Amino acid sequence: MPRRRPQPVADLLLMLALIALQALAGWWTLLVLGLHTWAEPPRSAAEQAAAPVDWTPYRVLGGFALAALLVAVLAGRRRLWITATVHGLLVAALAVGALAAHASDVRDRERLRPHPCPRVTSRASAAATTASAADPADRDNGGVEIESFRALLTDEGQALLAELRGFREADELALATRLRRSHPAELVRAAFEQARLRQRAAAKFGADAEAMYFTPDGVEQATRRSVAEWRAGRFAALGVRRLADLCCGIGGDAIALARAGVSVLAVDRSELTCAVAGANAAALGLADRIEVRCADVADVDPAGFDAVFTDPARRTARGRVFDPEAYSPPLSWAIEAARRTPYGALKVAPGIPHALVPDGAEAEWVSDRGEVKEAVLWFGTGAADPYRATLLPGDHTLTGTGTPATAGPVGRYLYEPDGAVIRAGLVSDVAGQVRGRLIDPMIAYVTSDELVATPYAHAYEIGEALPYNVKRLKALLRERGAGTVVIKKRGMAVTPEELRRQLRPSGPHEVTVILSRTDHGPLMMLGQPVGAAT
Repeated sequence: MPRRRPQPVADLLLMLALIALQALAGWWTLLVLGLHTWAEPPRSAAEQAAAPVDWTPYRVLGGFALAALLVAVLAGRRRLWITATVHGLLVAALAVGALAAHASDVRDRERLRPHPCPRVTSRASAAATTASAADPADRDNGGVEIESFRALLTDEGQALLAELRGFREADELALATRLRRSHPAELVRAAFEQARLRQRAAAKFGADAEAMYFTPDGVEQATRRSVAEWRAGRFAALGVRRLADLCCGIGGDAIALARAGVSVLAVDRSELTCAVAGANAAALGLADRIEVRCADVADVDPAGFDAVFTDPARRTARGRVFDPEAYSPPLSWAIEAARRTPYGALKVAPGIPHALVPDGAEAEWVSDRGEVKEAVLWFGTGAADPYRATLLPGDHTLTGTGTPATAGPVGRYLYEPDGAVIRAGLVSDVAGQVRGRLIDPMIAYVTSDELVATPYAHAYEIGEALPYNVKRLKALLRERGAGTVVIKKRGMAVTPEELRRQLRPSGPHEVTVILSRTDHGPLMMLGQPVGAAT
């Protein structure tokens, strides 16, 4: 049997191809690692610690090692011992390098993972805030850590924030790449995070947001400036001059109170939150009126204060808390604290039942531009009525007892009360203002034969009021040439989006469809908004 002839040319060509593949893989590895470093969006240490491992560089490295191993085998077959040895060593080096890189990544993640801090009490300043109670908020502040935040208060950090003012998302990659060449990567990440938070916070704080500091949770949970100013005005009108702001957060309420002439002790157990609140007080020139103390609110003695304002935490790592006794601090503790000073206010969830309003307290629901923002229990105000609805802007406030109103047939006008009015149970008071009635005893729609100006409800002129029927509604909309249909509903298991798909509106006109449950069955009303006087 003839012996097979070796094929040196084929082996040599294959080996050269694999070497070329190695070169390509090496270039690609450097490119991927480079992009991984420079194109990565600015992230804080906490985000880096929580982010999943990116296996792309390791996969490329594995392909590189496989190519080197094949070259070593072919070189050994051709007795090219030097080439085989070099590529064998290369395979070993790549394996060791991959293991070392993975071990380094694990160590970095462990180092970047936030750890709890001990509790002490101190005064916060813009430059630094000393340690406080170990708080889960400090271990998970959406990417903002105390060390990174303090770095932003240095001259270098301030210069970075100034350069990022008003930056656009489209320019972020190029800007981050340039800044990392002259500043520490962690500081650049922290600056970008703070710049993004300031842009988000502008909706709540207006122009002040450009000078303030935030955490992601702080932006989400802070009191809107208009609401805080309304509350601060009420405290000032009561003669309050010294107030303890318990669970102060990033200082939104403390700032409004200080601007109203009230001296504030702002207390929170989160070290980071206290640092942010202190920096905000300094940035807005209010440090002489706001003292920030990092402590458990239970350790604060309210003696000597004119008032206490408490904003308990109503969220945990699992989400929103609905049981008032699961607030931090619990509702019962906060009520007791509010009663230990001449005046007190306690922020609660807007959905608090009237049955939970304590005797002698005034419950106020506040809406801003038609959206209910919060509910507050007031103590010591001597209010004649237990319920109040306040609408901002405009400082419209309505008080009453929440007595039920009578129901009757639909008139020419329908009034949709503001959410704060509904929460406060003052729909009947609005019905009295417009000389009207409810369309159903349990539904918050008021109807009247008169158009009466009121800031507490939006008015609609009703053209049709018929029993609810989708086919009939579709025909009516077609007759009116309605291509835009605004659907409102109360007490009916109807999804506006699904109903709109069934109706298939077409035409140049707009119609408002109001659906409601009544004692006589479901009702559909077609009309047009006529606005509300303010």
